[in-house]
Amino acid sequence: MRLKMNNKIIILLTVIITGSMIITVNSCSTKKNTPVRRAYHNTTAKFNVYFNGYESFKAGIFKIEELPENYTRILPIYKSDLATSKNAASSDMDLAIQKAVKAIETHSITVKPERKKNTPLTKEEKEFRKKPEFCKWIDDAYLLIGKSHFYIEEYRIGLKSLQLVINKFRKEELRFDAMYWVARSYIGLKDYKEAISYLQLVKSDKKHPEHLDRPIEIAFTDIAIKQEKYEDAISKLEKIIEETKWWKRKEKARYKFILAQLYQKTGNKEKAMVQYAELIKMNPPYEMAFSAKMNMAKSFSSESGNAEELKKILFKMLKDDKNIDFKDQIYYALAEISMEEKDTLTGIDLFKASTAYSTNNSDQKALSYLALADIYFTSVPPQYMNAGSYYDSTMSVLSKNYPNYDEVSQKAENLSGLITNLKLISREDSLQKIAAMPEDRRNALIENIISNLKAKEAAEKNGPVLRNNEFGMQDFNQNQQNKGKWYFYNPTAISVGKDEFKRRWGTRKLEDHWRRKNKTSVIPEDSDETQDTTNRVSDNK
Repeated sequence: MRLKMNNKIIILLTVIITGSMIITVNSCSTKKNTPVRRAYHNTTAKFNVYFNGYESFKAGIFKIEELPENYTRILPIYKSDLATSKNAASSDMDLAIQKAVKAIETHSITVKPERKKNTPLTKEEKEFRKKPEFCKWIDDAYLLIGKSHFYIEEYRIGLKSLQLVINKFRKEELRFDAMYWVARSYIGLKDYKEAISYLQLVKSDKKHPEHLDRPIEIAFTDIAIKQEKYEDAISKLEKIIEETKWWKRKEKARYKFILAQLYQKTGNKEKAMVQYAELIKMNPPYEMAFSAKMNMAKSFSSESGNAEELKKILFKMLKDDKNIDFKDQIYYALAEISMEEKDTLTGIDLFKASTAYSTNNSDQKALSYLALADIYFTSVPPQYMNAGSYYDSTMSVLSKNYPNYDEVSQKAENLSGLITNLKLISREDSLQKIAAMPEDRRNALIENIISNLKAKEAAEKNGPVLRNNEFGMQDFNQNQQNKGKWYFYNPTAISVGKDEFKRRWGTRKLEDHWRRKNKTSVIPEDSDETQDTTNRVSDNK
């Protein structure tokens, strides 16, 4: 009896499993359009494929949002404009594209649903049968593909998917989202006219969803900044900040920083100071707060505030261990205050200190070199030799993305030719003056030069010393504490030495006779002439 009962249970289970398998197999097919199959494909497309793709997409966005910013330039409205964003998000976006493609290939249902013969269709049924796609998540998958291509800067490829959403799913609300991302893609392609037309098209359509209102205004602001229409960008950004909800503190702080930078750019220093001060009170991330303080110093003018108070804040920051990696920026800010006060000599010393402390921040180093170059170039009379050296140093570290890169590069190139001629004139004038001197005066001059060279070499053995030590530059005055220490144990000496070498020699390959431009003129080491040392002077002076 028990055996018969067990057999019945086994048979029943077999029937249930077989039936489930048949239903599943039939449901997997997209060649027929039935309520069961639509339900199956809607569910599996969403939870098995699209969900994983969208999670990967969000992971890529998160990585972009966590990227460090370059506060020495106007921050981009979108962090996806950072040069490092593509590499940061590429693997996640590739996976998102793969999942979205799989959702389309596996779950798209385009065949019309079956209808009963001799049964008239209702209005709703007729509309339903006109749909180009019967799986709810296919248009979302196409949109995800377009957005993912956008974030890895494959704008043209992404546009194909986005345009497909617009053209194929004309009655779906999602088409407005696709139009918005088409505009963003054209911004990426720098086709601002086309981008603006799409944004206006969405904005003017009363059927567009409310959730796009804010992104559209932010996109308009981004275009205004990229077109250098800063006044227009300022008015838009002020409104965006005003409408930003209080719980979006991080977003609001970033927009405030950009607004302050735009005020600075347009010469409205007082409003810039107010925005930076308000931003600091919002307790933003440390680097943003630090940069806000730096920019407050750069926004200083004799009419806008007390220089001594700002200097006290900056000197205090120099002594804080948290700011070791930011000393170059602090010295730069102090230098800007000195220049505003017309104290050019102090400003020069502080800019030089900034270059010496810039070991990791090439952008800041370039700005400090450029400031020195411009000071010497615009001085009365112009000091072309010094200006040329600093322009050369600027070009050795200046990023090609710098806004005025071509202008700075052209100036450096022009000065190089001028300096070559000036050196030739100066050398010939000096030699002719020395040659015309009486012999006793000429010998006295030479002895004096040798004496000065020896004194300079002796001083340099103990490390670099700045002319002044009143700006918190204690690290440069190493003579006493570093006596007897090896040069390469002194990172400050190494940094200053590298700068001096680049300024004097440029970038040179490590090889024999590296000082020579024309290596063919070098006498071979095994020639007879190299062996003749009888008449050589041992003293290099």
